[in-house]
Amino acid sequence: MAVGTSLPEFVTSVLAAIRCQTDIAVGNVLGSHIYNILGIGGVSGLIAPTAFPPEMLHLGLFAMVGASVLLCLFALNGRVSRWEGGLMVGSYVACVTVLLSGTAG
Repeated sequence: MAVGTSLPEFVTSVLAAIRCQTDIAVGNVLGSHIYNILGIGGVSGLIAPTAFPPEMLHLGLFAMVGASVLLCLFALNGRVSRWEGGLMVGSYVACVTVLLSGTAG
Protein backbone atom coordinates (compact mmCIF):
# COMPACT_ATOMS: atom_id res chain seq x y z
CA MET A 1 0.00 0.00 0.00
CA ALA A 2 2.71 2.50 0.95
CA VAL A 3 4.57 1.94 -2.31
CA GLY A 4 1.47 2.79 -4.31
CA THR A 5 0.77 6.00 -2.41
CA SER A 6 4.41 7.10 -2.29
CA LEU A 7 5.34 6.31 -5.88
CA PRO A 8 3.82 9.48 -7.42
CA GLU A 9 5.64 11.64 -4.87
CA PHE A 10 8.88 9.77 -5.56
CA VAL A 11 8.56 10.23 -9.33
CA THR A 12 7.72 13.92 -8.92
CA SER A 13 10.76 14.46 -6.69
CA VAL A 14 13.12 12.58 -9.00
CA LEU A 15 11.91 14.45 -12.09
CA ALA A 16 12.19 17.77 -10.26
CA ALA A 17 15.75 16.93 -9.19
CA ILE A 18 16.70 15.90 -12.75
CA ARG A 19 15.32 19.22 -14.03
CA CYS A 20 17.32 21.10 -11.35
CA GLN A 21 14.14 22.20 -9.58
CA THR A 22 15.47 21.21 -6.18
CA ASP A 23 13.02 23.41 -4.27
CA ILE A 24 10.15 21.35 -5.66
CA ALA A 25 11.92 18.06 -4.90
CA VAL A 26 12.73 18.96 -1.30
CA GLY A 27 9.38 20.65 -0.69
CA ASN A 28 7.49 17.64 -2.03
CA VAL A 29 9.34 15.19 0.20
CA LEU A 30 9.26 17.26 3.37
CA GLY A 31 5.69 18.44 2.86
CA SER A 32 4.48 14.92 2.23
CA HIS A 33 6.11 13.56 5.36
CA ILE A 34 4.91 16.40 7.56
CA TYR A 35 1.36 15.92 6.26
CA ASN A 36 1.47 12.13 6.69
CA ILE A 37 2.87 12.19 10.22
CA LEU A 38 0.95 15.15 11.65
CA GLY A 39 -2.15 15.32 9.48
CA ILE A 40 -3.01 11.68 8.89
CA GLY A 41 -1.65 10.57 12.27
CA GLY A 42 -3.58 13.29 14.07
CA VAL A 43 -6.87 12.71 12.28
CA SER A 44 -6.57 8.95 12.80
CA GLY A 45 -5.97 9.51 16.51
CA LEU A 46 -8.98 11.83 16.75
CA ILE A 47 -11.29 9.35 15.03
CA ALA A 48 -10.11 6.13 16.66
CA PRO A 49 -7.31 6.33 19.25
CA THR A 50 -5.01 3.35 18.91
CA ALA A 51 -2.06 2.01 20.86
CA PHE A 52 1.41 2.69 19.52
CA PRO A 53 2.97 -0.65 18.55
CA PRO A 54 5.96 -1.36 20.83
CA GLU A 55 7.82 -2.84 17.85
CA MET A 56 8.01 0.65 16.34
CA LEU A 57 10.06 1.85 19.29
CA HIS A 58 12.92 -0.48 18.43
CA LEU A 59 13.92 0.34 14.87
CA GLY A 60 11.20 2.48 13.30
CA LEU A 61 11.41 5.43 15.66
CA PHE A 62 15.20 5.49 15.69
CA ALA A 63 15.37 5.17 11.92
CA MET A 64 12.97 8.10 11.47
CA VAL A 65 14.82 10.32 13.94
CA GLY A 66 18.21 9.28 12.53
CA ALA A 67 17.15 10.01 8.96
CA SER A 68 15.85 13.43 9.99
CA VAL A 69 19.09 14.30 11.79
CA LEU A 70 21.17 13.08 8.83
CA LEU A 71 19.14 15.16 6.39
CA CYS A 72 19.51 18.26 8.56
CA LEU A 73 23.28 17.74 8.82
CA PHE A 74 23.63 17.14 5.08
CA ALA A 75 21.49 20.14 4.22
CA LEU A 76 23.57 22.55 6.33
CA ASN A 77 25.80 23.25 3.33
CA GLY A 78 22.77 23.99 1.16
CA ARG A 79 22.68 20.73 -0.79
CA VAL A 80 22.76 16.98 -0.45
CA SER A 81 25.70 15.56 -2.38
CA ARG A 82 25.66 12.28 -4.31
CA TRP A 83 27.59 10.37 -1.67
CA GLU A 84 25.25 11.71 1.03
CA GLY A 85 22.23 10.69 -1.05
CA GLY A 86 23.81 7.29 -1.59
CA LEU A 87 24.37 6.94 2.14
CA MET A 88 20.72 7.73 2.81
CA VAL A 89 19.50 5.26 0.16
CA GLY A 90 21.85 2.62 1.58
CA SER A 91 20.50 3.30 5.07
CA TYR A 92 16.96 2.89 3.77
CA VAL A 93 17.81 -0.44 2.11
CA ALA A 94 19.47 -1.64 5.34
CA CYS A 95 16.46 -0.59 7.42
CA VAL A 96 13.98 -2.32 5.10
CA THR A 97 16.17 -5.43 5.03
CA VAL A 98 16.25 -5.59 8.83
CA LEU A 99 12.48 -5.05 9.03
CA LEU A 100 11.76 -7.75 6.45
CA SER A 101 14.11 -10.24 8.05
CA GLY A 102 12.25 -9.92 11.34
CA THR A 103 15.31 -9.07 13.44
CA ALA A 104 14.17 -5.55 14.35
CA GLY A 105 12.72 -6.47 17.72
